[in-house]
Amino acid sequence: MNGAVASSVTRDARAALSIATEAPLGLRIAATTRSVSITKRIRMRYLITGDVSSTGEPMPGSVAEIFDFIVTGAGSAGCVVASRLSESSRHRVLLLEAGPRDRNPWIHIPLGYAKTYVSSTVNWRFETEPQPQLGNRRLYLPRGKTLGGSSSINGMVYIRGNHADYDEWRQRGCEGWDWDSVLPFFKKAENQTRGADEFHGVGGPLHVSNQPGRFGLADAVLEACV
Repeated sequence: MNGAVASSVTRDARAALSIATEAPLGLRIAATTRSVSITKRIRMRYLITGDVSSTGEPMPGSVAEIFDFIVTGAGSAGCVVASRLSESSRHRVLLLEAGPRDRNPWIHIPLGYAKTYVSSTVNWRFETEPQPQLGNRRLYLPRGKTLGGSSSINGMVYIRGNHADYDEWRQRGCEGWDWDSVLPFFKKAENQTRGADEFHGVGGPLHVSNQPGRFGLADAVLEACV
């Protein structure tokens, strides 16, 4: 397909992009640890080149491609944005990701979280500044560095924020971010195996299911929280 590169993206990113075997028309994926030179051109179009001179001009023999949009970061949000931009086939979209493709087998196994949590290959392994309240300790902040972003290293868990947090955003001035406003989009994105209800949807690109195993102690804890 024109401008497409076959790729593989994990979970919600894979579902959003539908490019396990072929990308949507006009969408190209670039997963690389090398820097990519970008020169802005007229009409908000961009020239992506593999080799440029010190002045930013293409080197002789280099291959250039023109894109309407460049999305930086192939995490959950970046993949969805790139997917929506390319749905109409009217635009060519470049999705840039600093990390590798999601071929690491530990990404696709829930137990693999123990591996991806500390892997410098698929994890930026950020740390906070020293925290005075914690004896100046630095806290570890794992963030995904691969196609799918942090959704690729979270143990395949699907979870939404507390509705009170969204309502607080609205109270602080973020119109359209209250719980009642964002819930329809959560439902639209979801394909819940239990079926549709007041809080969940079906037919979306993100497949969500319950954990197949049940544990009496875990059920008791959840019951006590209700």
